[in-house]
Amino acid sequence: MIADRIAQFFKQDELSDVDVVIILRPAADQAGQKSGSVQDGQQQCCPPAEDSLAQFPAHRLVLFAADYFKAQAHNIWTGTSDTAGKAAPSSTCSRPLLQLSVDSTEQLPAAEAVTAALYGVSDALCSLQQQQLVDAVVIADRIGAAEVVEQSVGMLQAAAVQADGVSAATMETLANLPVWPTCLLPLLLPVIRHASCCAANLTELAAILAADTGSRVQRMLLTVLGDLEAVWRDAQLQALLLQLPLPAVQLLLSCDQLRVASEDTVLYTATQYVAVLAKVVRLAGKAALAQLVRAPHLSRAALAGQALSSNPVLLLSCYSKQLRSLVSYKLVTSGGAVPAEALDIIADMPAAWKLGQRQLLANDDLRLTWRLPVEELAAACRKSFAGNQTVTLESPTQSTLVAGGRWNLMVDCMQEQEQGVSGTVVGVFVALFDMRPDEVLYVYKCKLSCNGESRELACPGAHAPARAGHLLDVGPMSAGGGWDEAACQWQGSCS
Repeated sequence: MIADRIAQFFKQDELSDVDVVIILRPAADQAGQKSGSVQDGQQQCCPPAEDSLAQFPAHRLVLFAADYFKAQAHNIWTGTSDTAGKAAPSSTCSRPLLQLSVDSTEQLPAAEAVTAALYGVSDALCSLQQQQLVDAVVIADRIGAAEVVEQSVGMLQAAAVQADGVSAATMETLANLPVWPTCLLPLLLPVIRHASCCAANLTELAAILAADTGSRVQRMLLTVLGDLEAVWRDAQLQALLLQLPLPAVQLLLSCDQLRVASEDTVLYTATQYVAVLAKVVRLAGKAALAQLVRAPHLSRAALAGQALSSNPVLLLSCYSKQLRSLVSYKLVTSGGAVPAEALDIIADMPAAWKLGQRQLLANDDLRLTWRLPVEELAAACRKSFAGNQTVTLESPTQSTLVAGGRWNLMVDCMQEQEQGVSGTVVGVFVALFDMRPDEVLYVYKCKLSCNGESRELACPGAHAPARAGHLLDVGPMSAGGGWDEAACQWQGSCS
């Protein structure tokens, strides 16, 4: 077969027209560049001889299956590369030099195996140790060798679902990755589910931490999911987080190195995770995660939403008494910070309440902008009038996490009667999604701008969703089928 014939040319001089040299990648590049980028192949291609780990003849026809090598060759032949017209450092011929960079000498076998796999060498990846397959995935992803990535990840996934899971050396390699390429993400769940700290039905955080040898699982979680703000902007990462076993979420949310805008994001994350748990374990999950939220560092709005509501579904409802004491202290202090001696007075509070803040304190204010086409608003008003019903429009995007939840702007076109005149009025609302604490009031302002003119509405205090009043400064509209264009005189888009 043709594939077998091509495999025979790996590392052979016959018909070779380039040389491949494997070099150590500079530490600065390792720290600052994510996997999956071809840019690494566009760096200078004339490394110092002492940085070369291996060198062998190769063939453009094979290597150009990877964009990484194709980009280097383009630079050489257009004269933009440092190696243009130069021979390989230790070669006696004048073949152009293409480099393959690795992060450590330990990755050399993986780099050679990836190159062999490009040639179709059947056992190229099978010759690697399990932890070296991780290196192969990273290298193959970096150079854009999709088939090699798929094969390597598949081998790791097959190992992960075995009774013993992946080896300790593989776990350590995964935990040491500074960035997980997207292609490795499907490996996270099977690896973590088979880890001893997650497979032993442990419930106490201290026992889970002790079972996490070398903190490998926690380090993996921090690398992949440690930026919780990014997680809630990425559907794939959200799905991963919500499928984690409970001990893994405990490891993640207990960590000081979480990257969050405020403790509100931790509260939101725990709330969303508990909501998708099966009913038989939901109470246990709620109790385990509630004690990891550092309540003294919540924003005022998030703290009030948990402390002042009687809703038993809220994550911190089991600490309602302690939360009320915390709120009362914050009300009588100007800075809002709660010193340790004050916390000592609160009985039966979680130990996490005495831990420091993970990031900056939250801002209780929120700004939302929505460009609503007037034509869309007019159509909704006419639909409301024709059907004598309320028609709701929602802004296409929700806010970032503030006060323990996501917020959205809404417009209601509804039928009302004023001074004997019936017709359509338009109300503007701010709504809190994901969780709706009872008895908690919110204050906001709304500014409508159109064609250089603007008007402001204010909601002095209301439950979410909170209505600020009529968006349009007109009475009930009956003309024009519920949209009185002459009275409104709006054109274009309003925000």
